[in-house]
Order: sequence, then structure tokens, then C-alpha cells
Amino acid sequence: MLKRRKTFRYWAHLERTQFLPAAAIAEMRFPALRRLIEHAYANCPFYRESWDELGLQPGRLNSPADIMNWPVIDRKTIRGARLDMRSQLPGTRLISKSTGGSSGVPLQFDIDFDSSDRRTAAWHRGYGWAGAAPGTKQLYLWGVPLGQRSIRARLKENLYQRLHRRRVCNSFDTQGDLAVRFASEVSQYQPDVIVAYTNPLYEAARQLEQTAPRLDHRPRAIVVGAEKLHDFQREQIERVFGAPVFETTARASSC
Repeated sequence: MLKRRKTFRYWAHLERTQFLPAAAIAEMRFPALRRLIEHAYANCPFYRESWDELGLQPGRLNSPADIMNWPVIDRKTIRGARLDMRSQLPGTRLISKSTGGSSGVPLQFDIDFDSSDRRTAAWHRGYGWAGAAPGTKQLYLWGVPLGQRSIRARLKENLYQRLHRRRVCNSFDTQGDLAVRFASEVSQYQPDVIVAYTNPLYEAARQLEQTAPRLDHRPRAIVVGAEKLHDFQREQIERVFGAPVFETTARASSC
């Protein structure tokens, strides 16, 4: 709220509208999509030029069926045209983001602050479905920034995690036995929810089942992301940690 963010406003809107009839949602969705396309055409050189070459004009979008004429972009296109995809609207402030790179090379892209607020709102709403809304005590088995970080950056990160009731176990740390260390964190921190990369958590669960250390605490839910969750992984994780697993897509991190 101190930064005048709109996250909670957007979150409340998502909660109010998520169970509306399909026809009502469709009625809201198409005008919103058309406004987005009109914005991209007016302010982003890449979209304006590529759509002009194809003879596509936002003013001719009259129904959802017309969207089928618009091209689908891929990762290669974004990598080659990232700068021209940026909005040229005066006053626009952008945040650089990147994916985790689980499919190969991390994808870098840009969003504005309003889009970031909407994404955060959707994240809170989705995690809420799993019982992992803000305020729940969460233990992350997640990646952390690589390389040397300043004291100020570390203090800021620690404060952020404390305020959000989170503790992070570094999945990139290869020193010692990750499974044993993570089991110790679970027993010590006693989180309501575990949030993790799929493969490191599966590997931890597999090793813990073999060595059979006693887990003194079982979370209410587990949320995994960044990598595909297979049925055999879900079964293993749920069996070892004793909680239902919810799968989500990756959250892009700031560059």
C-alpha cells in the first residue's frame, strides 16, 4: 500500500468474478483483449509493424473469432524483438523479468508496474486455492540469486521474507545432503505450506523415503512449479510429506 500498488484491488476483482457464469466472463474478456491489442498496436513498434505487414487492424476486431487471424509469437521471436516489443507510451516504467530456464535458456522479457500488480494478484488468488494465501507460514525449496550479493541486498531480502512469513531453503546448494537439510527445516520451521521446484522436492522425497528419517511436521499443502509435475512425482511427494500437492506455472523472477 505504501507504494500505491493496486494488487489488492485486482485480487478482490478476481475473487468477485472467478465464479461468474461463462457467458458473463466472456463478455468481459473480449473487450479487455481488444483494448490490449489496441494498446500494443498504438505503442509497441514490433506489433504495429508486424501486424501491418499481415494487414491486421485492431479496429476490425469485432468478435473473439477474429482473434484467430492474429499470429502467435514464440520464445525465439521475443528474444529477437524484445526491445521493439516495449511500450513507447510516455511515462511507462518497465520491470525486467526472466523465466527460470527449466526448458533450456531463460527467457527475458518486460512488464510494466500495473501488469506486475495484476500478476501478483493472480498469484495470490491461485495460491489461495491451495491454502497458501499471504499470511500462511511457508517454507520454500527454491533457487536463490547466484553470485555475491551486497549486505544491503541480503538484508532487504531477509526482511521481505520475514514480513511474508517465508523461509527459503536453497535448492541450488549442493553441499551436504539436501534431503536431510530440508527435512530438518520442515521439522524446525513447521510451515503451513511447502512451495518448491518440482524436481528438487521429488528428489528430496525419494531420498527421504529410502533413508526413512522421521518427519516431525506435516504441512497442510504443497505447491510446486517451474517444472512439469508427473503423476509418479505427485504420488511420491504426497506419500512422504503427507499433504496434497498443487501444481502451478513458474513465476518469473526479476532480472
